[in-house]
Order: sequence, then C-alpha cells, then structure tokens
Amino acid sequence: MRSIFATFLFALLSVVPAAAAAGCNVEAGRGEALWSAQVGAGRLAPVGGVTACRSGAWSDPATWDGKAPQAGDSVHIPEGIAVTYDLKADAPLLDSVRVDGDLTLADGFDLRVGQGLLLILKSGSLTAGTETAPVSGRIAFGAGADIDVARDPHLEGIGLMAMGRVSLHGEAIEPFTVMTSAVKEGADRVTLEALPVGWAEGQRVVFDATRWIPYGNDPNDPRETYGSGYETDGTPSKGGYWRGDEAEVRRIEEIVREKGGRVTLTLDEPLTYEHAPDPVLAGTRWRLSNLDRSLVLTSSDYGTLHHRGHVMLMTSEADIRYAAFRGLGRTDKLHRAFDAELVEAMTPETNVKGRYPLHVHRAGGLPKRYGQPYDPVFIAYNVIEGAPGWGFAQHGSAADLHRNVAFDIFGSAFVAESGDEVGKWSENHAVRVVGVSRLIKDGADVGAFDLGRTGDGFWLQGRMVRMRDNSVSSCQHGAVWMPRGEYKKGLARVDATSLLQPASFRGRNKAAPNDPHILQLDGFEAYACREAIEVHKENALQNHDLHSVLRDVVGWQVGDGIALQYTGNYEVVNPRLRYAVGAKNVVGSAQNKQKRSIGILFGKNSIGLTLLGGEVHDFGNGLHDMSINDFAGKDKTRTEDEKRHAVLGTQFVDVDRPFVRGKKAFDPKDGSLIYSETLDPLPGAGALALTQDEVPVWHRKDRKTVPLRAEKTDGLGTYAYGSPAIYGMWATNAKGENVPWSLDHAVTNQSLRLALDRYGVYELDGGRVTLWSEWLTNRLNGEREKARVVFRLADDYQIKDKVVRHGALDLAAPPPPRKALPAIRVVSGQTLTVRPSLPEGVEPDGIDIAPYGTVSGGVYGEPILYRPDPDFTGEDSFPIYGRDPATGLTTRYIQRVEVVPAASPA
Repeated sequence: MRSIFATFLFALLSVVPAAAAAGCNVEAGRGEALWSAQVGAGRLAPVGGVTACRSGAWSDPATWDGKAPQAGDSVHIPEGIAVTYDLKADAPLLDSVRVDGDLTLADGFDLRVGQGLLLILKSGSLTAGTETAPVSGRIAFGAGADIDVARDPHLEGIGLMAMGRVSLHGEAIEPFTVMTSAVKEGADRVTLEALPVGWAEGQRVVFDATRWIPYGNDPNDPRETYGSGYETDGTPSKGGYWRGDEAEVRRIEEIVREKGGRVTLTLDEPLTYEHAPDPVLAGTRWRLSNLDRSLVLTSSDYGTLHHRGHVMLMTSEADIRYAAFRGLGRTDKLHRAFDAELVEAMTPETNVKGRYPLHVHRAGGLPKRYGQPYDPVFIAYNVIEGAPGWGFAQHGSAADLHRNVAFDIFGSAFVAESGDEVGKWSENHAVRVVGVSRLIKDGADVGAFDLGRTGDGFWLQGRMVRMRDNSVSSCQHGAVWMPRGEYKKGLARVDATSLLQPASFRGRNKAAPNDPHILQLDGFEAYACREAIEVHKENALQNHDLHSVLRDVVGWQVGDGIALQYTGNYEVVNPRLRYAVGAKNVVGSAQNKQKRSIGILFGKNSIGLTLLGGEVHDFGNGLHDMSINDFAGKDKTRTEDEKRHAVLGTQFVDVDRPFVRGKKAFDPKDGSLIYSETLDPLPGAGALALTQDEVPVWHRKDRKTVPLRAEKTDGLGTYAYGSPAIYGMWATNAKGENVPWSLDHAVTNQSLRLALDRYGVYELDGGRVTLWSEWLTNRLNGEREKARVVFRLADDYQIKDKVVRHGALDLAAPPPPRKALPAIRVVSGQTLTVRPSLPEGVEPDGIDIAPYGTVSGGVYGEPILYRPDPDFTGEDSFPIYGRDPATGLTTRYIQRVEVVPAASPA
C-alpha cells in the first residue's frame, strides 16, 4: 500500500520543469522537479501557467514579464524568486499557486485560491507577517464548486498544503480572558478588570456555557443545526441527540474605560443565559473567548460541506500565531470517514479522512522515524470556528499548541491522531464540542480507525503529548486517552527515541502507543460536560513502574467525573469534582440521573489506581470500584497490595454513597482498598526502593522473557514486585508448552542486550553480571526514582567485544552524592541544550518532569533540551538522573532553570 505521505504527493507535484513565460529566463528548481518525478504528475498546482520572472511586487507586470496573473490562472513562483503579494479588495480568483521560491503576503492582502492548491514546496516559503511585523489579511479557498475528481482523485485540493517554511502572524490578541464571577441572564454589559490585549469594538466574543444540557433521546424533538449547515442528529440511540447548549456569541459594540484600569464591554444584544463559576467549588473559572483575528483563512463557500478548504502542514518550519481558521475542514465526523487511497469510486462528496481545518501531518522532527532533529511546529493564539470534523489535528508529529481556541466543533476539538505524537498542549480552550452518542471505544469506529467522534474537547490516541492547564466548556468528554485502533488503518507504533524514559520499553525499539505512561496532565478544567476525563487502554498491562499522574483535574457541572478503565498504575492527585446540580433539560428524572452519577470510576480491568486528596461533591456515587470481581480478581501475577486500589485523604461531600462496588455500598476500611483519611505515609511505608529477591541467571540459549522478582517499598508500604504472567491466562506455543499470555514487570532478552550496550559488564562473586535501571514510582505522591537491578550472566553467555568491561561491583557502595545543580539561564522563546554540572564521574541517565517543579517548559531526551512555554518567564525546574558507572547506582538531581525575557542577555 502506498504510504499516506506518498499518496498526498502523488497528485500534487509536477514532473515538468516550469515552462518559461515569454521572455522569462527561469525554470523550476531542478531538484524539486526531479524529486516530484518519483511520485507522479501533479494537477493541483501545476507549473507552466503564469510564472514569476524576477523578484518584486505581485501587482507589478514586470514581475511576470508584462502581465500579472488573472482570474483562473495557475501561478508559479520558481526557486530563487521572491514575490510580495500586495493585492487587496477584488483580487482575482486564481486556480492555484505553487511556490518553490518565496511568497510574502503584504499587510491588508486578499488572496483567493480556487479548486487547486496554495502549495509550498520544500524550497519555498509562505510569509504573512512576523512576530515583530504582524499583518492583517484573508486567504479564501475554493470556487464554490464541486471538486473535479478526474483532476483531483484523492480530494486533496481546495486549501493550503505546505512542505516548506510557513510563517503566519496576525496582530497580537489575547485569545480569552478568565472569568471568576457571574454575568447574569439579560445582561448587555460585561465589566473586566483590564482590557485584554488586542480586544476592540466590533469583535465577536463567545461566552462559555456553564450549565450542562444532557443529550436527548427523542428523534422527533426539534434538532439544533450545526455551524456547517447540517443536522447534528448523531445516531438513533437513546441519548443520541444534541439539544443545544448555553454558549453565546455576541459582538462588542462599545468599550468604556473606567478608573483603575477596569473596562466595560457593551454587547450588541442581551445575554439569554447566566454564565457563572460553580458556587460550591472554590476557584472555578469560565472563559470569555475572542473569535476574531486580523489574519483569516476561510472557505469561499463554507455552507456546502464538500466545497470547503483545508490546511495541511507537512513541515517542521511552521510557526502560526494569531490566525483565525473559519469555515474550514470537510472531513465529516458525523458519518463514517474513509482513507482516500482505499476508496474505489470517489465522488466530490466522498467523506475522506485528513481534510481538517488545521492539520499538522508528520512534521516537527520526530526522532529517528523521519531522520529529523526535534523541532516542534508552533501553533499559538489561533482560533478555529465551525468545523464538521475535528479542529486542531496533530498527526504523527511534534508540535506545541498554546492558548488556542476551538469553537463549534463536531467530533473532537484537539486531536493527537495516530498515537506517536509528542510535544505539549498548554492553556488551550474548547467551547461547544458536539459528537455522536456512542461509546468512545465503539467497535466499528475502532475497526475503521475513525475515532474522536464523540464530542471530546481533547482526544489523545497516544500518551506522550504533555497537557498543562487546558480547559473545555460544553462537551461530552473533556479529555480522552484511548490508544486503540488498527495499525494497518493508521494507528502508529511508538519509537523509543520519542520517550523521556526510553528504558521503560525494556530494550524494545518500538512499542504500542498504550505502553508509555501518560507523560503529563497538570491542571485541567471541564464544565458543562457529560464527563471530565476518560481513559481506556486495551488492558492494564504496563510492564514498567512509571505511573500516570493526573494532577489538579477540576470538573464542575459535569454528569460524571473521572473514569479509568482497562488500565493500571495511576495517581489521581487533588481532583476537585462536582455534579451538575441544576442541569437543564435533564431527560427523565433529574433525581435518578444524579443518583446514578459517578465521581471517580475505577473501572473494569483496572489495577493499582490511587486517589490522593481532593474533593468530590454531590454525585450519587463517590468512588465506584468495578474492578474487584473482574480483572483484579483474575490477575494471579501481582500481590494483593500491588494490584489493590488506594484512596487517601479524599473528601466526599453530599455524596449519597461515597464507596460503591457493583450495586452495593461498602466500607473502605474492609481491606479491599488501601485506605486512609489522610495523606500521611501508611504503616510499613518507607523510602522508595527496590530489593531483589533473587538474581536471574541468563544462559546463551535463553531467548525468553525473565520475570523481575523483587520487593518494592514506597509511601503505601512494602510488597512483592513482579511476576511472570498477567490475566492468569496461558497460551500454548509451537512446542505445545504452556507460556504466559503476556508479561508484566519482566525483562526481555532485548532488555539484556540494551543493558550490556549501555551499562557494560561487571565482576561479582567470581562471575559476570550486568545491570538494569528500573524506574519506580511512589504511589503516595507520584515521585520517581531509578533502582539498580542485577542480572548474572552464565559462563556460556557470549558478550560482544564492544561491551565495556568494568571491574568488581561493590553492592555496598553508596549512590552518587547529592548536590544542588547550578541554575541555567534561557531566553524566552529559545531552546537550550542542557549540559548538567553533575558530580565528577557521574553520567546523565535520564530526565523526568513533574512533580519536582513547575515544568513550564518542554523537556526532551538525548541530548537534553529545554524549551520554555510561550509567555513564561521566571523559575522552572526538572529532574536529571545521574548514574555512577562504577556502581550502577543513580541519584536524582534537580536542574533549576531561569527563563528571562527576550530582551535580557542569556
């Protein structure tokens, strides 16, 4: 099967050198043309039309050897030529624009591209403003006509596709302001403490919904119409009909400045609903978001779904800020979407995947997989409004998304699509995300790898995108982690070089997207939603002790709180959850709906889940444990203490049944949970450590996985760590032998080879040993350490010459000394290569993130890179682990970072 990347290129690129216009002594970049010849002839942005002869203004006929482009023309800017587009109102509707050189859009521009593409090739660039010189303007895609399938057999046209550098910078504007007080129903004025940057009269703002309206169950009810003009009737199942929400759009008619910096915004019409934080949970907030930007990308006919344009970035050199993507995207998540290359009879209305409003496609320098250095695409302060299938889509890419707004989206607003995405999403906000009413793990959707359809603010197919301080109003699910799917349909395997802690793969180069832990979730707020957080895996197998830490999740006006199913090894730290008391238009009995609601769900096939602190209000059921007679009961591989869930210091307020198992309430002190009313260490607890029960011996003939049997101590106690089989299931191998179905806390032959290559071989008690660094997590607080594990090599085990030979291993030697690392300084907006000042003889042996510091930046693997979050200045920190090669012992050091404004010296 042709790769998706090659499929995209197939119809885009020309094999023909640029035909010179009369008197033009230029041609296409030969290298680009030859490369294009490998994949096929292009039709969507051809050469041979109107060609720029020299650098200059678009409006200057001399740039084009006498005649500027006219309506219907295909335009080509060859490599080495720079053209400034300076047309404004009444610009001609072009067919396509191919850029091998440089295209700059001047302030106030109006560019219209029809059924072809605005195509930026590898040697080319598109610039519409810079950070220091932002612009206003509009790019409109499409001609209001059906796609010609003969010309465009994969429906890739109508839009922007970029493989070269893209810089889009509108005028600075604060995407949203955080509101901590109520604005009453009928109000036509809003007072703010200060005027947000860039806000002006005439702009549109959206008021968050702050009250949940459940989906309906009567298909004969009047149905709300969606922004793109079709009915959002979902599927004909109970609860399957969206019945609107209380998000409201208004225009700012007047801004009045008052004493002390306060401002009053006068609206074009009074508000229909009240918008207010939760009256019980302290510190809850809602957002007032601005929908306007000076730089707009849109569709000429966005009322007709299959006439819409799309934007696809296949370049690491993309920096997009302060732009509005309005009426873009034609992939429709209401109906089944298909891979274009698998469609046998394409029509203009075929619903193909991948045509989203803003799609970062296999870009940003994922390590090793694409042979690129880590260089994430940067997407910040933008808004996507009105999309039929997804908003911001990140696919197999490294990207940083910061303070973006998605409004009126069907399916999911922010999507990590294939499971191998890396980067960071920080302070993004979604408003009104509608979806079909079905399980997030619906079998048909999983089989078709057509997911993220269920009204989700944030949908993550993998677990390596870091999440900090994101929020959503009016949705079905606030955030979803659901790493299921078909590899042949698009689910990707994760490369170990993409991980912060590659040792967690135990020597494997690649693994499934559900094998890593969730790298970071710090601060998340969902309101007016059916559910705040949901996590699904295929099973609870993790095969390492790096736990997922979900910290400071806030959910209010929600039907349910946090659900963890088919998964294991989590710390849920300080959740603050409250049921949607007073929810509007509840189907059936409001009392019964509240009675069935769940604050925290420890679901089927789950083990080792820990709830630490926080408060749960007004749900019918506080903690619902569904696992005790399911997975945990069948699991014969872990001790009771290891697989048991734990609850410490959590307050349940006005909850009918704080602890429920099955249909019955239970006493958390009955021994089925590890339970305490406080967050103090439990009896028998101690410092995080691992003690081996036995030292496995590896023979030359060994090709199997050997269990790591040890004893782990943490803040909840001491228990046996590791065992050969999980699920208590056994399979028969080719020899007819019973073998474990899968393994947990086990070390493979691949792990052993990695240990030898990385750590070498030592002498111990007259024999040879190698070492393994095992990550450990303290269930009391989520903190991590690395422990030394010893494996003995049998006399017949052959070791390669390149393996480092150490001397005798002293098991009683102390770990490397602790010391305060000197702070490093980095300029805001820059990436710094970190060379830590570890004690002499100590080598770096991994990095980590929270809970050791604020981690207001991105931290990445080898070499160690630190990149501060946008807008952040001040102190940050993250841990670096240092290892003594003589002993194999590791110590955690805290690396402090001082982020200074760009004007300060580094």
